[in-house]
Amino acid sequence: MVQQHQPNPTHQRLGLAALVAAFAALIALGISAERRIDVAEVARETPRPDDVLLASFPKSGSHWARFLILRLLDENLDALSFAEAERRMPDLELGPARQAFNRGPPAVRHRRVFKSHQPWRVGAIGTAEHRSVGGDPCGVLRNMDWSQCLCPNCPQRWRRIIYMVRDPRATLCSFYKFQTQLGNIVNTSSYADFLRMDESRYGFDWPRHVASYLDAAETDVFFLKYEDLHSQPEATLSELATWLGVKVTQERLADVIRMSDRKAMQRAEAATGTPLFDQLYPDARRNGFRLVREGSTTAWRDECGEVDFDALLPGWREAMGRLGYAL
Repeated sequence: MVQQHQPNPTHQRLGLAALVAAFAALIALGISAERRIDVAEVARETPRPDDVLLASFPKSGSHWARFLILRLLDENLDALSFAEAERRMPDLELGPARQAFNRGPPAVRHRRVFKSHQPWRVGAIGTAEHRSVGGDPCGVLRNMDWSQCLCPNCPQRWRRIIYMVRDPRATLCSFYKFQTQLGNIVNTSSYADFLRMDESRYGFDWPRHVASYLDAAETDVFFLKYEDLHSQPEATLSELATWLGVKVTQERLADVIRMSDRKAMQRAEAATGTPLFDQLYPDARRNGFRLVREGSTTAWRDECGEVDFDALLPGWREAMGRLGYAL
């Protein structure tokens, strides 16, 4: 009878420990390689000196600004759909942002322009600075949030930024209607409830989002006011064109304003929709969602009513004062 060899428990533990150590080493090697790749990609993705970033808090009028800016930069651009606008000025937070940046959108007079809703941060999303305000580290983020972890989705890396700003009472009322139509918040949530939710913020709340650009270091920021585009569009666009280094005639300014007004954008949306939102929210349009709404500067009083902004949005008065708004 042949005696069977019994495995030594000590040897078993040593073998298992060696296997675990080897597996951990492989994981560490993979993580290290991934970090090296990220560092190399970040270095390649540094915006060019003449790249322009259009930044804003959501629902501040950035789609309107995108149409206006693209037409300022390309005098031959007449008909413009939302799909073409998205192609020419990609949203860095959505879609293959890194590939779009490295490939670059179609050059307009050798100028590349991108769009973002991110605040200007000392550190990008996923960093210790971002986690200090409740953000998650990059390792657990997915989809759209993951793309924000990596440059070029870092406004602080840009040297030239157009910051679109709007009265927060109108902005957040519009954002409330927008989030409700998309189904991101329940219809029973009141406006005051919404202002307490994380869904009413985008990285930072409105006052801190604005302050991040007001305090942006070593960055040339052009503050484009929504209300100025309504009350004095020619003068405002003329100033923006000068900042962009574009020479335009008064006739051209008038054409840009006419072709990009609310009715023209509503016609463009009705004709071809808004591919970005239609893809993300396929049922929203059937439920009444429209990206281009009334665009009023005062309708928020009737649409959302008066709320205690001082309690719900501390710091909003100070931020508006720094922007030159009269309360």
